[in-house]
Amino acid sequence: INMKLSGQERVQRAINHKETDRPPRDLGGIVTGISIIAYKKYLSFMGLDTSQVHINDRVQQLAQIDERILEKLSIDTRNLRMKTSGNYSKEDTAGNYFIDIWGIKYTRIGSPNYPTLYFEMTEYPLANANLKYLRESYKWPRPQKNWFKGQRVLAEKYFKQGYAVIANPPSGGILEQSIWMRGFDQFLTDLYDNPEMAEELLEGNLLNQQEIWSAWLEEVGEWTTIALYGDDYGTQNRELLHPKMWRKLIKPRLRKFISSIKRDYPHIKLMLHSCGSIYKILSLIHI
Repeated sequence: INMKLSGQERVQRAINHKETDRPPRDLGGIVTGISIIAYKKYLSFMGLDTSQVHINDRVQQLAQIDERILEKLSIDTRNLRMKTSGNYSKEDTAGNYFIDIWGIKYTRIGSPNYPTLYFEMTEYPLANANLKYLRESYKWPRPQKNWFKGQRVLAEKYFKQGYAVIANPPSGGILEQSIWMRGFDQFLTDLYDNPEMAEELLEGNLLNQQEIWSAWLEEVGEWTTIALYGDDYGTQNRELLHPKMWRKLIKPRLRKFISSIKRDYPHIKLMLHSCGSIYKILSLIHI
């Protein structure tokens, strides 16, 4: 193609299966981020100041990428993220742990050379809960205006500057958020020994995701090119759930989630991120 495209045009052509002048570039989202350790080393290598680097994702310890770096690397996208990651129900003053708005406790993992590498989940709010507690007592986080402060202005600004705007998710997806809230072993056990509990939690996370995304896109949806949804379905060498179970429990909820966004924002493309080997369910993901 013999023409210079803007980032927005380049991404739009690529996701609509049309030829571009070059492959689009994305950097700075929760799945296309860079470790703050590596980022500071890069800045030092470039002879740039590292004293004003901020964290974009506390759990993964990803850096907030400076606009000058995004421009230097010709990044076609600009990533937006609501501020759920900066709201904690509790944290210690030393920064060794925090508890997020879903009640999940994260503990700092470090090394002698790097005191903070990332934060690992160490306590799960529903680990010992029963179905009655989940239905009647657990307090799901509701979207708050301060989560979205300034994001509408940024979304419009980036769009008008010619970038593809990516709205990043508030949390894990329907499956992984259920695992994080119940605990890995317990949730997988529930699928067989306590399926009513497992399905109630999956349904609760679907409704919670829909409510938060509705409020999020009310702020930035007009300017958003891609909505990023992350839900890990794989392990190192196989699917987390048997394909038949995935088709029964996850696919209908994934369809409802996607449909709720496409109904109100038909111009937005959904990008599904999943870690792990998901070869056997790839053909099932088509919604």
